Amino acid sequence: QLPASTDAVGLVVNPTPNQMEAIRANAAITLWQFHGDETPEQCRRLAGGLPWIKAARIGQSFNFPEFSLQYGDAVGFLLDALVDGYGGSGTAFNWNLIPNTWANVNAHRVVLSGGLNSHNVGEAIARLHPCAVDISSGVEIRKGVKDPALIRQFVDAVRSADQTKPTSHS
Repeated sequence: QLPASTDAVGLVVNPTPNQMEAIRANAAITLWQFHGDETPEQCRRLAGGLPWIKAARIGQSFNFPEFSLQYGDAVGFLLDALVDGYGGSGTAFNWNLIPNTWANVNAHRVVLSGGLNSHNVGEAIARLHPCAVDISSGVEIRKGVKDPALIRQFVDAVRSADQTKPTSHS
C-alpha cells in the first residue's frame, strides 16, 4: 500500500489494450508513462482517463514545439536519449538541443532522464529546471543492482541543485 501522496506509475512500451487491462486488474496505477511509439490518441485512449506522461527520445532533429503540441494532454514529458531500444541505456543526450524558451514554458512538466548521475544532475537541473529527474543506471553498481551509497549521493546532488533552482519561469 502506497501513501496517498505517492503515485503508482505504470511504465509501458507500446502496450496493447489487453495488456493495459491486465495491468489495471493487478495494480492500482494512478499515472501512466508511455515510453514507446504511442500516438497522442493511443496515449489518451489507453490511459483511460488517468493522467499520463509521454517519453521523448531526443536526437539532433527532435522538434520540441511539435512534440508538445501533439502530446499537449500529457501531464509530463520525460526527456531521454535517442538510443536503440527504450530507456535504461545510461546515455545522456545533449541538453543544449532543448530550446531555452521551450524549457522555460514546459519546466513544470519536464522529467529529465538519460545518463543522469550524481556528477551531472546538478548541471542538468540548473540548465533545464525540470519538475523531476528519473534515475536508474546512474545509481547502479552493475546492471539492475542499485547501490545505496550512489542513491544517497544522487539525492544529495538533487537537493543541492534544488536549493539554487528558481521557483518560477517567465
